[in-house]
Amino acid sequence: MAIITFDKDDVIEYVPVSERNSENPTVVLMKHVTFAVAQKYQKMIAAQVKGMGGFNPEKIAENTRMIQKKQFCENVIGVRNFFVKGREISTSAELYEAADSKLIIELINAMEDSARLTEGQLKNFAQESGTASGEEKAS
Repeated sequence: MAIITFDKDDVIEYVPVSERNSENPTVVLMKHVTFAVAQKYQKMIAAQVKGMGGFNPEKIAENTRMIQKKQFCENVIGVRNFFVKGREISTSAELYEAADSKLIIELINAMEDSARLTEGQLKNFAQESGTASGEEKAS
């Protein structure tokens, strides 16, 4: 089975699990996050935990949230059909502040998972989560 990847400039249209049966679902536009980029954020988290020696759980949690926010805002390009009190949210920063933690974690996981998809998985990912806008390329 061929391994499929996205070009670094491709945009992935991701439909959250809770929206997949909706007639007009929320769609999150994300950059393709390579495995190396995903690892960069994980290493940042690991380094700050190691640097604190695990002695300050509140500070570690705060720093972890800041790194996750950085990852989220750097890789989410925009969002469609997400409303808060009748106002449409369209930017990554607005979505990060407005969405519940379950959705934020789902989106971060989707970013990281897209970096490791095989051809068959990519087809399923596109069907289950929306569509991958970019051309599929065999590595």
